[in-house]
Amino acid sequence: MRVDLHLHSNCSDGTLSPGDLVQLAKDRGVVVISLTDHDTTEGLDEFMRSCERASVHGIVGVELSADAPYTVHILGYRFRRDDAFLEKYLSSLREYRDKRNAAICKKLNQLGIEISLKEVKTEAGGEVA
Repeated sequence: MRVDLHLHSNCSDGTLSPGDLVQLAKDRGVVVISLTDHDTTEGLDEFMRSCERASVHGIVGVELSADAPYTVHILGYRFRRDDAFLEKYLSSLREYRDKRNAAICKKLNQLGIEISLKEVKTEAGGEVA
């Protein structure tokens, strides 16, 4: 049985939509998959609907960033998608990332590399992980 419990969609740093990711998994014979985008649950509704349509067993997931005293990534599975605490935490991580990315663009501009955060987001397809 083929299983992949660590997949990223274009809701974080992947290139495929959650639905296209499900179809690719099915085409390759994978029967159990989990969408574990970085610090977001944005694609899970589409992912789970697509899994149901494709008869692929989908598992709700997320990859959380944590810093203490160094950065680690923690995979979480089968949580309640309507959990207010989790959504607040994920929102704070996205806000931090947006500030960090703006600071990186500012530093690049100071070094003579002209790039805006808007350009980066456009190139990345919206979200910058």
